[in-house]
Amino acid sequence: MKVLALIPWLLAGPLATADETLDPVAVDATIDLVRITRVDELYWTLSRNASREMFAEKRITGSQLQCFESVEIETYTQAIAVFLLRDLRIEEIQSALDFYSSPTGVKFQHMAYQLNWEKNPKEFPLKVEGPKQSMNLAELTALGRFRDSAGGLRLSCPLTYLNRPEALSTIGAIFLETRMVCEDIK
Repeated sequence: MKVLALIPWLLAGPLATADETLDPVAVDATIDLVRITRVDELYWTLSRNASREMFAEKRITGSQLQCFESVEIETYTQAIAVFLLRDLRIEEIQSALDFYSSPTGVKFQHMAYQLNWEKNPKEFPLKVEGPKQSMNLAELTALGRFRDSAGGLRLSCPLTYLNRPEALSTIGAIFLETRMVCEDIK
């Protein structure tokens, strides 16, 4: 089976510039934000589900399915982090990371993800365990402050932000690159 080396391809892709250097602190904060909001897990799971549907429809072989499923979640983590680093200021990333790491941010995300999964588990396959939650006035105030902050203006809903064409083309590139590699396998 071919080894997928997608991150170097993405980093060297059209978004990169020859003299680009990324601040290691910003990189770490962005990767933490991607992981805590689980957007990497969402797109990784959607990709895996799409490849399984292709297999069920007999559009790919079992070996090709194994190839698709060999792509690790870290590939999505890195690609989304690179996109965010190039598109956002570190203040926005840090503000969003601070919020989503807070008890209020964790609760807000739990509520939003639970609602999204209940409405459409096929399009939002991240099931959230636990009872339904609600927010008190202090938590709603904190949420409002975040939405008005540097990070909240664009990242109060990370999934909406990543459903823009520029972001989807970065995420879709992973699936397309994988598909090109995997289709060579019989």
